[in-house]
Amino acid sequence: MSLIEDLKKLEKAGKNYADNISELHESVCVVADKICRVIPDELLGKPLPRGYKVDKVQSNVGSCIFLFSGNRAIDFKGGYLHGDLNIKIEGRTRETSLQFAKDVSEGLLEEIRELLNSEREEMEKATKLLDEVPLDSI
Repeated sequence: MSLIEDLKKLEKAGKNYADNISELHESVCVVADKICRVIPDELLGKPLPRGYKVDKVQSNVGSCIFLFSGNRAIDFKGGYLHGDLNIKIEGRTRETSLQFAKDVSEGLLEEIRELLNSEREEMEKATKLLDEVPLDSI
């Protein structure tokens, strides 16, 4: 095999890798965006199953909501939010995207749904207790 053929194969392998990692990150962003949209403001910053959390990050221009795994926003490539040099966000990596895909395949979405249902049930119970208080005795 010639050096030129070896270089062409190497170039093709690099391009295939870049295409695949790009597709993986895109898929992660789609699912993470859906999760961010269903999490109510009251649960922003609170722990979700498997160590995730949805949180709002404020910059000098505005704010954005991200899904975090540890200190990494898995739906953001990383950098300074809105160019604000005071707000640097660690972005996704190949490893965080692969772990997220694994977690989703193992039931993360169901676990988040169960958490939301549990929170809703707790609020319904509290509302019922308050509704039973005789207000005319106050």
